[in-house]
Amino acid sequence: MELEVKIDSPSKERRRIENQKLKNEWNVCCSKSSKECIKYGSQMVVAVIVLAFSMIQIATTGDEKEIYFSLISFILGVLFPHPTLDSKK
Repeated sequence: MELEVKIDSPSKERRRIENQKLKNEWNVCCSKSSKECIKYGSQMVVAVIVLAFSMIQIATTGDEKEIYFSLISFILGVLFPHPTLDSKK
């Protein structure tokens, strides 16, 4: 039994690489950015807005502040990784 390895032409391979690159890049505001960067930035903007809103509500409202403390602790818990002991250092 002989195995056949099919090699695409260089133009097809180049087109495949370009398509893969286009899948990982998004055009936003007249610039090309990686989709991971855009997702990270949008998540950070939403987190900062929720934190600011919660802090303002805690400072201005008189009662029922528990939900805002819960929002703050949830956002901070998501943003900061859990502590670990690294024995290699």
